[in-house]
Amino acid sequence: MAVISRELADPAPAVAAPATAQPGMLRERLRADWRWLALCLTALLLLTACPYLVAARYGPPGLVRVGTFWFFRDFTQYLGAMRDAAVSGTWLLSDRFSAEAHRPILMYLPYVALGKLAAALGTDPLRLYYPLEVVARVALALALYIFVAAFLPCARQRRLAYLLALFTLGLEAWVIPARLLLGAIGRQDLVAALPESVDVFLEMHSFGVFLSAPHLMLGLALTLLLPVLYLRLADGGRWWLVPLGTLALGLVHPFNLPVAVSVLGVDALWQLRQGRARPFWVLLAAALAAAPVALYNAWLFTFDPFWSGTYGAQNLMPSPSPATAWVDFGLVLLAAPFGLWRLRPWRQPEQRLLLLWTILTFAAMYLPVLFQRRLGFGLQPALAVAAAVALVALQDRMRSTRLGTRPANYVLTLLALNTSVLVYVSLLASAASNHPSPVYLWTAQEQEAADWLAQHSASRDVVLSSIEAGNALVGTIPGRVVVGHIVATLHAREKEALARRFFASDTPLDERARLLADSQATVVFYGPQERRLGQPDLEALPTLERVYQNDGVTLYRVRGTT
Repeated sequence: MAVISRELADPAPAVAAPATAQPGMLRERLRADWRWLALCLTALLLLTACPYLVAARYGPPGLVRVGTFWFFRDFTQYLGAMRDAAVSGTWLLSDRFSAEAHRPILMYLPYVALGKLAAALGTDPLRLYYPLEVVARVALALALYIFVAAFLPCARQRRLAYLLALFTLGLEAWVIPARLLLGAIGRQDLVAALPESVDVFLEMHSFGVFLSAPHLMLGLALTLLLPVLYLRLADGGRWWLVPLGTLALGLVHPFNLPVAVSVLGVDALWQLRQGRARPFWVLLAAALAAAPVALYNAWLFTFDPFWSGTYGAQNLMPSPSPATAWVDFGLVLLAAPFGLWRLRPWRQPEQRLLLLWTILTFAAMYLPVLFQRRLGFGLQPALAVAAAVALVALQDRMRSTRLGTRPANYVLTLLALNTSVLVYVSLLASAASNHPSPVYLWTAQEQEAADWLAQHSASRDVVLSSIEAGNALVGTIPGRVVVGHIVATLHAREKEALARRFFASDTPLDERARLLADSQATVVFYGPQERRLGQPDLEALPTLERVYQNDGVTLYRVRGTT
């Protein structure tokens, strides 16, 4: 908290002077900030490393954790892609969370490339994955600084914007006690209008992205670099960097590509009307470069019978209500409108583009698509830039009052960081105890059974288990599961219900046999997570043959499927 307070208390003048994205100016700002930036980067790397260190040193014995701490259940998709690519002769991936036949597609390209590299080096992909996480964190941290520096020439504003973009979450830490207070006085109408929990969605803030998967970090980094590369066009920058960056974004994180290109396109059209044609033609080249990737993904997830039913129909990411978005974005959204107003009349290219980027990206979050929230990727850093302009101006105004700057600095710091501290402490607690978030996939006994199954099964095998165990199994076994990740499994809700019914204690024997046949499973995985669903007598099924039993985990093979 003291870091943000010091940035607000810096006595240097903070006039909202025109910015520029000229390479020389960016280098000059980097030279002025490099020690401060190195300190921030070091602090960020230490903060993001702490959960891993806590898990390694104090994590619950007997539990197994791999991958990320933010949206950790998604990681087995990436681990499965790495392991598949390491043994496959193609760059195309199949969905191993479903038993149905389907076409393999180009997907999760960074992890496919990592798997290919691991195979070439003869090493486990995880040995390369964790260094990639660190590289991606550094890349995002630098891209975030370049984005901020391109818009803000004032050091106070620039540094504050960077801190806001790095570390602020929403205002849920204040809303949760407010809900309790309103409930105590009987205002249930107001309680219902407020969020019920802390929002951890990566589109609402950047800090969680640093603890998520590398493709998301690289996707946000590329998103933030695109407007900087675009701004440099007016000063004779290399035009081909914009199409190259656009294509790279499409390959790494295609969801928000149309929004980023569209926002830049609106500015390019405005410049075309002013007689400056170069940005328009470069944007057209960028759109054409990325069009095959965008159209490929759009067709697959809209029209392909299998992929439209998984990542298309089930990829539900609604945006928060416009009326409560201020809770999710927090201080940066509350202050950003005032900062944008101070930058008027928006004649400078950077001021105009910041205005367009903020307003149009926010509007895109409410387009009628299932993955609405993904369209807002890159909005929070822009809000932080505008918010910094407003907050520094407020601090300057408060300096001339009797109260001075200190009370305002402390209040703003508490608003900015309280939720961040709450979430981070909860994350460390989860790393140590698997609570309040169950960041550990399963027990060591389940992992041991999965390792055995990996050696005694083939890619044609299909495993029936709980949805939790199925999700973890995909990262280890060569075959498929009946139900795993909620987005990646075709008809996931129905298959989860099938698994629950199969393992329920009161399911009649004939119904259990029918469910097994309907699942297309060749192996049944029965461990602690399945036991929570019931205590079925699987030995009574004549079609099942026990092939493995150890420490509470039993594996059965369906007869005739060897």
